Amino acid sequence: MDYTEILEKALNWGKENHPESNLHHHAAFANSVGYLVTGGSGGYGGPSIREHCVSHALAGDGFNVPTDTNIGVMTVQFPDGRLPRGGEWDFERACSFAEPICYGVLPAIASKVYNTEYCFDDDPNDLKEIEIRQRK
Repeated sequence: MDYTEILEKALNWGKENHPESNLHHHAAFANSVGYLVTGGSGGYGGPSIREHCVSHALAGDGFNVPTDTNIGVMTVQFPDGRLPRGGEWDFERACSFAEPICYGVLPAIASKVYNTEYCFDDDPNDLKEIEIRQRK
């Protein structure tokens, strides 16, 4: 299956299993599954905070370090090795991993992603929730 077929299959999976969700969450899910299965990024808009939360989650108990580059700051991940890397997942396991992050309660790491990563195509309600969390 090529990348576009995986994206479409993941989008359909998300819509079937989470019909109440909005397009932002469906796109984040499809793009995340595409990344997990193929290692490629892109797809349906984005990146979004939820997509970046999925890639940050791959570090497991490892860590992410903001690193200066000649094109700006980017986050470098140091995975703990318990999880496969992007491009090493099968479709079903990728769906199981990305589902709670893309459709569930916004993960705690979302605030850090919001402050350190360039994201767009976010659910406006997710942004409001992050802003409320940061004021506390």
